[in-house]
Amino acid sequence: MKTQTRCPICNQSNECTANSNIECWCFTQSIPTELIDQANAENKDPKCICRQCVTSYLERHSNGSDEFQTK
Repeated sequence: MKTQTRCPICNQSNECTANSNIECWCFTQSIPTELIDQANAENKDPKCICRQCVTSYLERHSNGSDEFQTK
């Protein structure tokens, strides 16, 4: 599995450890579908979104009135 080293949303390091002996943080985190779709808008190759972008997205959309799907 090939991973990207930069987040496709903010272009910062995504700190992906999926190809190492360390379990990646995203294995236990629910990632909103809308964020995945945004990251993969240009092509359908999976992109590694950074923790900060996921956290920021969740904070913006977790005011209790917005619901979102996660993968």
